[in-house]
Amino acid sequence: MIGATEKVFYQSHIIIEMHKSCHMQKGGTNMKEDEIRPKEIFDKFLELAREDAITFFSNKDEFEYVDCPACEKNDSTFEFEKNGFRYELCKNCGTLYVNPRPKSENIKKYYEHSKSTKYWAEHFYKDTEAQRREKIFKPRAEMIRDFVKREIGGKVDVFADIGAGYGGFLEEARNLNIAEKIIAIEPSDDLARICENKSFDVIQSSLEESTDILQYRVSLATSFELFEHLHSPKEFLEGVRNILADGGYFIFTTLNINGFDLQVLWEQSNS
Repeated sequence: MIGATEKVFYQSHIIIEMHKSCHMQKGGTNMKEDEIRPKEIFDKFLELAREDAITFFSNKDEFEYVDCPACEKNDSTFEFEKNGFRYELCKNCGTLYVNPRPKSENIKKYYEHSKSTKYWAEHFYKDTEAQRREKIFKPRAEMIRDFVKREIGGKVDVFADIGAGYGGFLEEARNLNIAEKIIAIEPSDDLARICENKSFDVIQSSLEESTDILQYRVSLATSFELFEHLHSPKEFLEGVRNILADGGYFIFTTLNINGFDLQVLWEQSNS
């Protein structure tokens, strides 16, 4: 991925933060998993996700074998099967990924129309919004504000959050006057509608499909805990480059499999 990233982000900037565990500390704010993912709510989401796996991904004839989506090497070992999905571990870069996996059009249908996505929008986000705002969104927005002041010297012209979700982070960014214009890029019907109700400009599309309809080049783009869901990280990064103005910044966070809790629990982990 490093080589691909260097090519994609010519004259732009990329900042990555890797999360290896479910327990994080942001801006001095201690956070426990149960505060943002209460067990009862999370268990219901997992139940719906298992049902959606059958609804959207039961036809394995539509699956495709792929090389490692991170480094594009074809050298992996089988690790386990869970909920009908077969997981492999790349020997080259250590990425855990599904192989074979659903095609991109079926992934798109899942994120736009699944029961678990709808539950995430209507209940999960809503019921944990106050905790997430205090523990995640406010410190995150303050971090971005400080970065903008330090690197740009003032607020940016156009700011886009990719996978804007419930819009809580964008509300905090708006409160801090980070940008002249804020855009939410969100493919989910329900989440896009929520962002619209919060008076944000919304592009209801995946990033890979939105580059032709985006009217603005953005000075700053962010994406939080989205990268690990991508069908093609390389295509996503190319999409980011297409919407960035020259010299623009892209800041994103992502999970990886190397955290102590994930290494110990492995296929038993709910993450």
